[in-house]
Amino acid sequence: MSDYKEINVFPNLSKVEKIVKAQISVIEMQLYKSVTVRVVLLNEDDRIVDIKQFVIDETNGYNDWGNNDDFIVDLVQRELR
Repeated sequence: MSDYKEINVFPNLSKVEKIVKAQISVIEMQLYKSVTVRVVLLNEDDRIVDIKQFVIDETNGYNDWGNNDDFIVDLVQRELR
């Protein structure tokens, strides 16, 4: 016997959380080709709201990256909008 009952939720029911921080980390890098980054989105209580993963390659700016890590921050911000 289970301790809970599962019910269907109406499709228009949603929860909105304010995202105030993002932690960006490199998951994989292929030199001169691409980088995969993970972005952990956090709310005001530092709780995880969502986790996204992006591949940055020659189609979306890898060659423009250069030495400036702010480029990655800007690209992630654009992808999240």
